[in-house]
Amino acid sequence: DSKMIATGSSDRTVKVWDVGTKKVVKSFVAGTKGHEFFQVGLIWLEKYLMSVSLNGSLTFWDFESEKATKRLCGHSARITDITLSDGVLYS
Repeated sequence: DSKMIATGSSDRTVKVWDVGTKKVVKSFVAGTKGHEFFQVGLIWLEKYLMSVSLNGSLTFWDFESEKATKRLCGHSARITDITLSDGVLYS
């Protein structure tokens, strides 16, 4: 919504920020080490966030629990961006 913004980072996290207070309100941890878990793109889908990482995976995050609910793997190379257009997800 217009009161929060989500960011992905090379620290292997996705963070949700309150725009008014400029504080982190949610933090999702994608991996414990290695650049392959860098979170380089994301989309906010109502109750879920979806992030893409340099290891070629897409991860669905439950907004409330801050846990990964699904991870899709299959790319043999890095994914560097993600977008949603007319109900179709492109990576």
